[in-house]
Parts: sequence; structure tokens; C-alpha cells
Amino acid sequence: MTAWFVWSLAAALLPAQNYRVSTVAGRALVNDTRPPWEAVLETPSALAVDSSGVLYFADASSHRIYKIEPGLGRSGPEEKYAFGRIVLVAGAGGMFFDGDGGPAVDAHLASPNGIALAPDGTLYIADTNNNRLRAVSPDGIIRTLADGLDLPFGIAVNAEGVIYVSELRGGRVRRIGKDGDRTTVAERLVRPMGLAFDSSGALLIAESGQQRIHRLTMDGQMQIAAETGARSIPRSIAVDGHGEVYFSDPGTGLIRRIQPSGELSSVLTILIPNPMGLAARADGALFLSTATGLGGSINLLPAAQTALGSPIAGAGSRGREGISALDSLLFYPTGVARKADGTLLIAQPVQDVVRQVDENGFIRLYAGNSPGYGGDGGPVERASLSNVFGIAADSAGNVYLADSSNRRIRRVDQDGIITTLAADLSQPQHVAVGAAGNVYAGEPSAHRVRAISPDGSVRTLAGTGARGFSGDGGDASQSQLASPQGIAADAEGNIYIADTGNNRVRRVNAAGTIQTVIEVTAPQGLAIDPAGNLLITAGHSLYRLAPGGELERIAGDAAPGFSGDDGPAVESRWNQPGAIWVAANGDIFVVDRGNHRLRRLRPE
Repeated sequence: MTAWFVWSLAAALLPAQNYRVSTVAGRALVNDTRPPWEAVLETPSALAVDSSGVLYFADASSHRIYKIEPGLGRSGPEEKYAFGRIVLVAGAGGMFFDGDGGPAVDAHLASPNGIALAPDGTLYIADTNNNRLRAVSPDGIIRTLADGLDLPFGIAVNAEGVIYVSELRGGRVRRIGKDGDRTTVAERLVRPMGLAFDSSGALLIAESGQQRIHRLTMDGQMQIAAETGARSIPRSIAVDGHGEVYFSDPGTGLIRRIQPSGELSSVLTILIPNPMGLAARADGALFLSTATGLGGSINLLPAAQTALGSPIAGAGSRGREGISALDSLLFYPTGVARKADGTLLIAQPVQDVVRQVDENGFIRLYAGNSPGYGGDGGPVERASLSNVFGIAADSAGNVYLADSSNRRIRRVDQDGIITTLAADLSQPQHVAVGAAGNVYAGEPSAHRVRAISPDGSVRTLAGTGARGFSGDGGDASQSQLASPQGIAADAEGNIYIADTGNNRVRRVNAAGTIQTVIEVTAPQGLAIDPAGNLLITAGHSLYRLAPGGELERIAGDAAPGFSGDDGPAVESRWNQPGAIWVAANGDIFVVDRGNHRLRRLRPE
């Protein structure tokens, strides 16, 4: 192979428009053509409801704001929001900042954790990781009202339209005028979160780090409204039309009511997982959101009801089986490989499963019968996995799984029988197969890459186990890596490593010598195409590095998003592309993790 050159992404990139992009599997988690209960929410962190019953919520992990419009008829006291419509209000997806002065749906947010509605219909957003308070006008245009805040979290707007914002890290509550001027009204707080106004006009403040709710009177006096107790984490506050005060408490799993005396009572008869957002209607009904590792949900609790019904929004994220892969849900996929028979395999570690897409485009379970460890010696479809992250396949029909939390690399033979190839690894995440049949496993937490022979013996290929950067030009096993991610092997015995924490791709040749190939910010996935080009995912783009050193961006852009299907790949947008698999015909399959899809680039 021609010698490689060390290049930097700061160098000029050559645009390449010789691929077209399409989606192979997965769809948007939230779709306004489907009822809200079918939506898959990630972290619904804050809720607000307007006078007409429209519910707004911030989904912090997807960096978006939605609203749910009530729909068809009623059934008992509960309005059938499930038959309504869920609509995007703000956020293009992906942690980023842009969009001021344009449509809010095209702007980027970063972990919004607070929302509030003003009397004039303006929606205020605590754009937490952008350290901004942003406003969406009734006509859908977004702007920044205040920047330079210190992790803004909770928002409350009073009847006069005056805005208050808590700063989680700053330990303050600020009053912000419509011109952006700010005044500190409370300080030296420990992790202040939710805000709300009580019936007297006093501002209620959830101080999560000190387990208490404060009451800031209209004349500026700070009082303790309630001590919430050990293990408590008071988060969101809501006040209904009767003046009743409620707060969510993820520390105890309770929704709690504050009596005028300061005593607390539980609203529900059960504990709920990680209660987050809370909003109240004038009639006393409560909206509450919860979030777990498998996604979140929003419930409506009619007044005086003490048991939860079915969610009005949010469903299981596992996805149905035997349907078109384009209609299926892929919740944060991380790995992709293609078997010799053409079947695509997709790893979904959050759900502890691997799914397969057949040649007709239908999706089914491949492995992951239940979370945990089990199934060795039996059929793969009955095996249990734990945080399965990476996948690789060899030309003989064997499949290799990085069963990360089980600390194993597992092998599935041509007959579909699963066994453990190597155990006692350090949370392996990425896996590749070399030309000689060796399997290479990345251990990001241990800052090294291991080589596993076909008989299961393990040696260190690169990395001493100590995070750092060293060793170029020397023995790879004595070098230092930093959180290595993707791995690729070429036909000449070279192994390429995405040395993510060191912002570079490195190569270990057949003699065991390591060298930097290219400097690139936080590389993730790697693969070698049939022409010998090195493919690299980094940021929100996919790059191709030719053996002669020419670097091309072939898909994606600097900003995250989702667009471009059925068009030139270089004009498309992606959100955290990761693992790559290249077919013999040059098709490139890429996990578009933040968009919950598997996408394909096909040479034109």
C-alpha cells in the first residue's frame, strides 16, 4: 500500500459528490403523523400547559421542544391526548447552537431543561448547555434573550410577563427583563432547579442540593416553604388553579404535595422511576414525565386520581419485529456489520439487543433474548447480552459481538451457535476482524486495543493501559492511547485505530510499529473501502482518506441534523455518525446514532 501521510482536518477538504445517501433502517422517534403514545421520548425534562390544554415539553436528550394537541373526544375525565397530534416546536436535533432570527424548528438547542409560557404566547426555553435563555415568539421565530448564564435550568413567568431563571451551576435565580437585563433575586443556592409562582405571587424555588423548597415573597423575603428530607431531590414545581403546590422528586420516586403548613404528602400510591417534569392544569389535573434508560413517558393524572394510567406520550423503544426496517425504531444504534448472506446486523446497546435486516428489508431480533449473560452453546436468538456495542463478521460467516458489560467478545458460528471467544476484557466496545483471522477489540476505558487469536488467547496490540499520547515510531504495545474507539484492518495486516481522545487515527503495521496517520477531532468509526481508502466518521461527518493523502468529506456537515436522503451524500446532514461497514460493491453502511438510523452511501 502507498505510504500514508499525516494530514489535519484544518487542511483544505476536497468536496466529493460521488455517493448518494439513503436510510436502510430506523425512523424518527417522534413523528406528527403518528399518535403521541407511539412516540419514543428520551428525557422529557420539563412540561408546561397553556390555557387551551396544549401540553409543551422539553426533551433534553434529543435537544428538542414539542407540543401535544388534544384530539378526538373524551373518555371519562381524561382527555384523549393519545389521539391528538405531537408537533415539533423548536430544535433541529443534536447539541449545537445556531438559528437565532429564524424558524425555531431549524435552530439547534443543547439539553433544554426548562420551559415556560408567557401570557402573550411566547415560549421561553432554558437552553442549558448553551448557557442561554431563548424565546420563541407565537409566529415560531427564535431568538436569544440572555446569554452567559451558568447552566440555566428552571423558568417561571408571572402574570405580568416577568421572567425568572434558575442557574444550576451558578446557584442563583435571576429576573430577566424583556430587553435581556438581569437582576439576581436569590443566590448562594445549591443546585436550584424548578421554579413556579404560587397563588400569592411568591416565587417557589426547588433547591435540590439542600433538599428544600424556598418561597421568595413579592417584597423579596426568602422563606422555607418545605424541607423535603434525606435522599430527596426536588426538581420541578407546579401550582394548579386551586393553589395546590406539587413537586417531582426523582430522589424518592414520588410526586409530592406541599400543604400550607409545610407538611408533605404523596400524590400517587406507587413509586415511579425518575419523575422529572411537572405541570398543572387549572382544574387540578397534573401532567408528569418520567425517564429511564429505555426512554421516557408523559402521563396525565386527573384531579384526585392516585394511580397512573397509560402514558399519553412515550412508548417502549424496542421496536416491533417482522416489519419493514424503515418503520422500525432503532434506539441509539452503535454497531453495524453485514453477514456473508447479505443480512445486516445492528447493535443497540441501550436495549441489549442485536437486530437483523434481511434482503427484503424486514427487521427481526438476532440476539438479546433478555438482558444479562447467558446462552453460550445454544442458538444466538436465545442468548442474553449486556450493552452489546460493536459487531464484526468474517468471510467464513462467523459474527463477533462486543458484549461490553459482560466483558466478553462472543462468536456466533455459521450455524448460529454462540460461544465466548474471550472473557475478562475491560468493557470492549469496538471489534474488527483481520485478514489472518485475528479479532481486534477496543477497550476505551482501559485505553488499549487487544488482539484475540482464533483459539481465544489474548494479547495487547496497542496501549499500555495508561491514558496519554506516546509511542509513534515504536512498539505499539508500549504506546499510549486515549479512549480508542473504531478499529479497521486492511488486507496487508495493518490495523487502524481511532485514537479518539488524542484526536487522531493511528496505524499499527504488521511488524507492530505504531504511527499517526491523520489528525482529526474525535474520530469514531473506521473502515477500509474496496479501493483501499480509509473511511472515518468524526463530528457529524464522514470522510475518506485516499492512500496518497487526499482527504475528502463525503457526507455530513459541521452542524448536526437529519436531511439529504435520496440526494448527494455530501449535502446530507447527520447526527453523531459512528460505526461503518463497507460492502464489496462499495456500498457504505453507517450508523447515524443520534438520528436513530442506519444509512447507506452508494457510489454513483
